[in-house]
Amino acid sequence: MARRGEVVLPDEIKIKVDDAEVQQRLSAMAQRTANLRPLMVRIAGHMLDAVAQNFESEGRNPKWDLLKPSTIRSRARKGRGPHPILRITGQLSRSVSRRATDTEAVVGTNKVYAAIHQFGGEIDRAARSGSLRLRTGAKGQLLRGKTGGAIFARSGHKRATERSFSIGGHKIRIPPRPFLKLGEDDLGRIKRDVVGWVVQGN
Repeated sequence: MARRGEVVLPDEIKIKVDDAEVQQRLSAMAQRTANLRPLMVRIAGHMLDAVAQNFESEGRNPKWDLLKPSTIRSRARKGRGPHPILRITGQLSRSVSRRATDTEAVVGTNKVYAAIHQFGGEIDRAARSGSLRLRTGAKGQLLRGKTGGAIFARSGHKRATERSFSIGGHKIRIPPRPFLKLGEDDLGRIKRDVVGWVVQGN
């Protein structure tokens, strides 16, 4: 018999948890994660779009380093401007491809020189020498282009002169211009896709 102020508890307490809905959702999530290839294809697409944006905007947070004046002059001699950076022939940007499997999403390039642009570094240039055929005027003077540099002579130009040159061995410093890079917006889109796929099934 309980005394005044005491609470008598039953000998046995039963708690029933209805987790049918939770189990159903967990089962659905397990089924969706059993085949992740469609999700990986979508993620690889986001990554490929991010790389395209990096090339288009010449780097995003931070911007890529500008070209050196010597590189700009070299481009000008070939009739090209200083922009876009990393796209003279377009081979590097076109070489970027995506691959998706059941377990991974990959974006990359098979160009050997891609690493020096991605991470930066030094390139050893060997000493070299040779000759140039330059255009001349009627009095034998060198003709100059709009930028002040000498004008290369084609084989058909009769007024031309040969000039020899030699360049000693040296190193060239290439700044990093990471084109294989994801920004915060890119990561946010990927995260939303992962959550949507696993939790919501879309």
